[in-house]
Amino acid sequence: MNKLIIFLAIALSTIVFWLSLPKKISRIQDIHHTLKFVPHPKRYTFFCVKSVPFGIPVYGWSLDSLLIRSVLFLPHDIVRDGLPWFGALRDDWRPGRESRFHQGIDIYGDSLKVVAVQSGTVEKTGRDAFSGGIVKLDHGLYVKTVYIHLSRIVVEEGMRIDSGSCIGWILRPEGNARESQLHFELQVDGEKQDPLNYVKKTFPYAPEITRLLERFEEKKYTHRALRNRALPTVK
Repeated sequence: MNKLIIFLAIALSTIVFWLSLPKKISRIQDIHHTLKFVPHPKRYTFFCVKSVPFGIPVYGWSLDSLLIRSVLFLPHDIVRDGLPWFGALRDDWRPGRESRFHQGIDIYGDSLKVVAVQSGTVEKTGRDAFSGGIVKLDHGLYVKTVYIHLSRIVVEEGMRIDSGSCIGWILRPEGNARESQLHFELQVDGEKQDPLNYVKKTFPYAPEITRLLERFEEKKYTHRALRNRALPTVK
């Protein structure tokens, strides 16, 4: 009888303790504190820079998903949206404006939860007609990342945030984008860099990633030819 009472007492104490635990609810804390969010089910590495791993900028995505929906993706409006990889030739569709080279990669998808690829400080937030919502993060070690075409921004300048923390949402096309997309930029030592160069160095022996990167190199010329053929019909 005494053992039963002891068992029931322990069980009741355990239940009371569990119910008293704070619920994990995503929230933004005071601007001078680190942001805390619900942990991700799994965080995938995008690439490493200066021996620091950087995660995928879209919540819940793996690296192969990102490659398929970015550099391997062919936009519906291949001319106005442009090709999604770093260095692709772009036309901004303003009278008298010269073509330019794309300085990041575009990641296509609807209702994207955009997250910080690594912990850091929010250096800049803003919005304009050309870019939509903009967030720039300083990760230290002279490494920065930029997130463009955001529909909603949930951080403020000066905030310190964790890797994987939500910084905003892609809910619809913003700025000059024709489809819902995240424009992602990587800056290292003050220079804009192609994230794929770091992906190749980070995953030299990953068969699936290597296969997708080889497929990208094959499709790059085909997609570029499609854009060039479509260009005169639009201008």
